[in-house]
Amino acid sequence: MIKKNFFFFLFFSNFILSSSSLDTSSEIDSYFIDFTFKCGCREGLFKSFEIGRSGNVKCKSGLYKSYQIIKKGSNYFLNGDKYPSFEESFNGANIKLSETKTAVENNGILKLRHETKSLYDESYKEIKYFNLNVNEKSFEKGIEIHSEEKISSNWLGNSSGKCKKEA
Repeated sequence: MIKKNFFFFLFFSNFILSSSSLDTSSEIDSYFIDFTFKCGCREGLFKSFEIGRSGNVKCKSGLYKSYQIIKKGSNYFLNGDKYPSFEESFNGANIKLSETKTAVENNGILKLRHETKSLYDESYKEIKYFNLNVNEKSFEKGIEIHSEEKISSNWLGNSSGKCKKEA
């Protein structure tokens, strides 16, 4: 009898809690729900541009690159690479490197960052970033290469473009 009463208590308490919470799915921002975005742009050395009738600069040639961003739970996947993650490896000079991938969502902007760092001297070797503006459906990506005292932005690896959200 006690087991039966306990079961009914759990059943009704769960029902009461779920029915008392209002359906706020329309109020929840779309960037906190699982999603898939497909993004693309033209990039590379052989880009050429033209000015359209509306005055906007349009990329007319170059290699087309596409990116797919998927959110599943608290994980993100950029072209199949999982964010967040961490791994250590050795490079060709037998120096131990760490690769840290982080993902931060803030005000509709998803920032994916991939840092390669030397564990020998704690210096950064390369930082790749991919910023997705979920509200504007656009992205920006880039690479910073760090060497001894020089930080250079890899202009061939930097690009931006538009995205579309898939159902």
